[in-house]
Amino acid sequence: MKKKLHCLLKTYIKEHLKEIKVKGRVNSTLLRWSKFKQCFKIGIIMNIKESFISVFTNWRNFSGRACRSEFWYFCLSLFLISILLTILDFSLGIYDEAYGFGPLSAFFSIITLIPSISVTSRRLQDRGISGWWQLSYITFIGIFVITILCMLPAKEDENEWGRNPLLDI
Repeated sequence: MKKKLHCLLKTYIKEHLKEIKVKGRVNSTLLRWSKFKQCFKIGIIMNIKESFISVFTNWRNFSGRACRSEFWYFCLSLFLISILLTILDFSLGIYDEAYGFGPLSAFFSIITLIPSISVTSRRLQDRGISGWWQLSYITFIGIFVITILCMLPAKEDENEWGRNPLLDI
């Protein structure tokens, strides 16, 4: 199944790239699709381990851009680690029901606060929006707005925060 899908994708891209060359114009959607395929093939799109390492190595970097895979795999890893630490807090008997978390979970949350803000800022900048929009967390609706903005793809190939990281091949 995987080989069949890969062959279909390969022939589709080849046919459309020939069409672009024949017409003499550039269709940005097809070029982005082919770039995405190349990125996935050579491993530019991150997996969960690479995104976790990348975010913690760039924890002080609030400028630049972060692709969707980096942001969402980091969120997934935070969620999974938080669940494991909560289970560990429960099993050790140090979970505090009055506060809703234990010391291990609290310590992990404090450690990941700044890297989370940093990667969210870079993800918003990839969309073309300032990272200061995170201040909308103060309002209840801001949480949903930021989540939706982080789901959307990059708006431009290049903006004031740099070039799209998925296009640098």
